[in-house]
Amino acid sequence: MELQRRGVELSVNFIVGLILAIAVLTAGLFLLGKIGNNSESILETYRTQYMKDMEKLACPSEEYVCIGTVKRDTSIGRAVGYTLRVLNAEDTAKTFTISITSKTTPPNADASKILFLPKSTETYTINSGDSQEIPIVLYPQPGTTVGTYAFLVKVTDATDSADYGAPKLIYLIVR
Repeated sequence: MELQRRGVELSVNFIVGLILAIAVLTAGLFLLGKIGNNSESILETYRTQYMKDMEKLACPSEEYVCIGTVKRDTSIGRAVGYTLRVLNAEDTAKTFTISITSKTTPPNADASKILFLPKSTETYTINSGDSQEIPIVLYPQPGTTVGTYAFLVKVTDATDSADYGAPKLIYLIVR
C-alpha cells in the first residue's frame, strides 16, 4: 500500500513538474518573440536615422539645391522617398516651386504610370539664409514597366520663374 502511494505521488509530482515546465517554456518563447519583434523595430529606427544623417552629410551647406541620395530602388506598388534640400542664399524670403519631369525611361515604358509629389503647383517659402527639406515621393503604380527611370528635379523662383540652383537628376529602379 505504501509503495502504491509513493507511485501515485511520483506520478502527480511528474505531471505537476511537466505542466510547470511547459508553462515556463511557453513564457520563454513568448518573451523571445517579443524581444525579436522589438529588435526589428529598433533596427529599423536606427537604419532610418542613419540614412537621414548620411543624406545631410551628402549635401554641402553652401549648395543651393541638393538631393542627398539620388538613386533608389523599389517594387511596383511601393512608394519611395528622396529628400530635396533648398537653401535660400538671397537677402530676402523667397518662394519656390519644384518641378519633376521624366528624363529617360526603359524601352516601351510609360513614365506617367509613376505618380510623384510634390506637384508643380505647390510653393515653398523659405526665409533668407534658411534651408528647407522637401520630401519627394515617387510611386510606381501597377502596370509600370520594370527598369530604371530618370527624373529631372528643378527648383524655380516662383516670382520670376527663373531656375534656382542646378537641376538635379534622380533615378528610380523599379524591380
